[in-house]
Amino acid sequence: MSEQHEKEMKDVVSQNSGLKSEIEKHVKEKNENDSYIRKLDEDVRCLMAKTRNTSKDMESMLQQASQTRNDLEAELQRATIELQNLRLCNQEKDSQLLETTGKCNQLTEDLSSV
Repeated sequence: MSEQHEKEMKDVVSQNSGLKSEIEKHVKEKNENDSYIRKLDEDVRCLMAKTRNTSKDMESMLQQASQTRNDLEAELQRATIELQNLRLCNQEKDSQLLETTGKCNQLTEDLSSV
C-alpha cells in the first residue's frame, strides 16, 4: 500500500505540475491579452482625440471660409455699385461732351457765317 500510495502521490504531483504549467501559460496569455487591450484602448483614445481636434480644426476652417465668402460677396457688391456709379458718371460726361461738341459746332457755324 505504501508503494501504491507513493505512486499515486507521484502521479498527483506530476498532474499538479502539469496543471501549474498550464495555469502559468494561461496567466501569461491573459496578461499579454490585457496588455494588448490596454494598448488598443490607448490607441483608440489617441485616435478619438485626433478626430475631435481635426473636427474642431475643420469647423474653424469652415467658419473662416464662410466669413471670407461673406467678405468677398460684400466687396463684390461694393465694387458692382461703384462700377455702376462710374458708368452713370461716364454717361453723364458723354452726354455733356456731346452737348458741348454740339455747341462748339454751332459756334463754329455762327463764326463762319460772320
